[in-house]
Amino acid sequence: PDTTVFAGANQSISRNLPTFALLGLKSIRIAQSSGSATLLTNIGIPNDFIVSSGALVVNSRRVTVAGNLSTQGTGSITMTSATDTLDVNGNATFAGGPVNMTTGGIYVAGDFSQSGAANSFVPIGSLKVILDGTGTQNLSFTSATSVFRRLEPLATTTRNIVLQSNVTVTDSLVMQGGAVGTDLIGAGTSQHLIVQGVVRLTQGTASPRLAPPVLEMGPAVPNIDPIATVGRGLTPDTTVINNGIGTLP
Repeated sequence: PDTTVFAGANQSISRNLPTFALLGLKSIRIAQSSGSATLLTNIGIPNDFIVSSGALVVNSRRVTVAGNLSTQGTGSITMTSATDTLDVNGNATFAGGPVNMTTGGIYVAGDFSQSGAANSFVPIGSLKVILDGTGTQNLSFTSATSVFRRLEPLATTTRNIVLQSNVTVTDSLVMQGGAVGTDLIGAGTSQHLIVQGVVRLTQGTASPRLAPPVLEMGPAVPNIDPIATVGRGLTPDTTVINNGIGTLP
């Protein structure tokens, strides 16, 4: 079938084969009539993964999605274990109910977007979003209530991470240097990147470039390695220091 729907109440989901593709299943939808669907094993999904009602409890498991991940309607995702992992090869869209995310990691190779309820993506604790695509990745939030907790774009190829809207990071933004340089920029001239915690840029063979139209920081002082290449490193059009001692590297 193109889509398999888990539509019961408080269901448990497991599989004996490495991926649902071996069962002939393509896309999976979680649509609980009540309660939550809880994973009992790691799962691999060959197409899309949709949570449209109820909560998906990752339960210390790894979900690998070859297509896109989305929450819709009242659908939500719970990640409360350090080993909870969502690995999405396509786009991640949070347009459902409020998530319950306190730890673990979300790996996204495509675009990341938030819409729907104002609080459809408000992680806390140590929940990290890692951008590991090899092409341009767009970030878009329709609500200022929804935020990243920890954000880490990886230096996979020479590429752009593009703000399509204002984006807030409440804990830390880490951009590491590597063999190639990744740029975090705006789609236009008005996008704000607001980092309420730590900004960390590290030097590699190639250095990252943090260059949104407007960068708002505070209260933490940015932690930036000496950047050897002119035009790399911290190069926003405008920097706003909201709190702290107002020291730049």
